[in-house]
Amino acid sequence: MSDSPADIRLLAECINNLISVQALPAIWTGTDPPRLVATMLETLVEMLQLRFAYSRVNSADVGDIEAVRVSNRNFPEAGAAEVGRAVRQWQPVVGSPEVRVVRNPVGPGEMTIAILGVGVPADDGILVVASDRPGFPTVIETLLLRSVANQATIAMQAAGVANL
Repeated sequence: MSDSPADIRLLAECINNLISVQALPAIWTGTDPPRLVATMLETLVEMLQLRFAYSRVNSADVGDIEAVRVSNRNFPEAGAAEVGRAVRQWQPVVGSPEVRVVRNPVGPGEMTIAILGVGVPADDGILVVASDRPGFPTVIETLLLRSVANQATIAMQAAGVANL
């Protein structure tokens, strides 16, 4: 990395986002699992400027937890049901996020999605995030996705969701 102003801004943004991710467990303390998942998605949509984020967590204790958050930028909140229907068919991916280009579930065109398993084992849940930005997800965005998924897994275990 050079010392250009753009590189310095990118590094500062990455550090700020990582600090925010590390603070999530404190925010989640005492939070019920459905609210924890919703907060995780809200954080990702805002932090990564996503079109949508979806998660489904399989739990024997509290039942399946499913949540969708969409941005309000040309992606209507009413599209949450369509997003949920579209992503239910995708399976979790163990390890690095799998990246695919898919049809926009609530409008014209295509978008890039990243699919990541959540939980231990990683197929106990799924996290799907979408953007129409070229080059999504970057190496830094992948790092943030993994970090948030790991923090959510730890918080869900602390909340008593047994099979995560």
